[in-house]
Amino acid sequence: MTVSATAFFELVRPRRMDCWGDYGSILRDGMFHSEEQRLDRTGPFVSPISFPGLDGAVIVTGTARQKLEASGLSGVGEFRPVLLGKVVRIDWHKWDRHRHLEREQYPFNGEPEEYILHNPHDPATASQVEPLWTWHPLRIGKVLRKKGVMRLEGIMGRHDVFRLCDAGWRCIIVNERGMECVKDICGDWVAFDRIENQIVS
Repeated sequence: MTVSATAFFELVRPRRMDCWGDYGSILRDGMFHSEEQRLDRTGPFVSPISFPGLDGAVIVTGTARQKLEASGLSGVGEFRPVLLGKVVRIDWHKWDRHRHLEREQYPFNGEPEEYILHNPHDPATASQVEPLWTWHPLRIGKVLRKKGVMRLEGIMGRHDVFRLCDAGWRCIIVNERGMECVKDICGDWVAFDRIENQIVS
C-alpha cells in the first residue's frame, strides 16, 4: 500500500457565524429528530446546506439537491425527504453575521433552543420553506487505526463524494473536484476541513 497525496476534505459547518456560537447553530440549522426524519427550525429562509444535531445529518434544500444530482459528481447517493415540524418565523439572515448578537436578538431566557421552543409554529412561514432533504452519499472504504495513526483505505479514485463504512465517521467526504462543486452550489454556507491523516490506496 502506498500513501497518496490526493487531498480529501470533510464537509463541516461554515464559520461565518462563529461569533454567534450555539445561537447561530440553532438559527441556521434547526433541531433535527433523526428517528422521525423531522426538523424543527426557523424560516422562511433556509441555507442551501445545513448541519443540524450531532448525528452527522446533512440537510440540503430542493434547489441544492437538484444541482448536486445534475453536477456529474460520482457518489452523490440518495436524498430522503425531511418532515417539517415546528417552524417559527425569524429573519435572522438579515442580521449582521459579522457582529455579536444584540440584546434584543437573544431568545427568551437565553437558551439557544428557545428560538424554536418558545415561539409559536407559523403555518404561513412553514409554507414558504422549500422542500428539504437529508443527503446520503454512497459509503465506501474503511478506517485503519494503529498506534495513533489513522489511515483511510479503499477510497482512491472511486468517488468524488462519499461517506466511510465506519460508524465513527459520520461526515461527508469530498475530493478536490467534489469540494469545488459543493462550494459552487452551497457558497459559504459550507466549510471544508482537510483530512490530514494518511490516505492509502
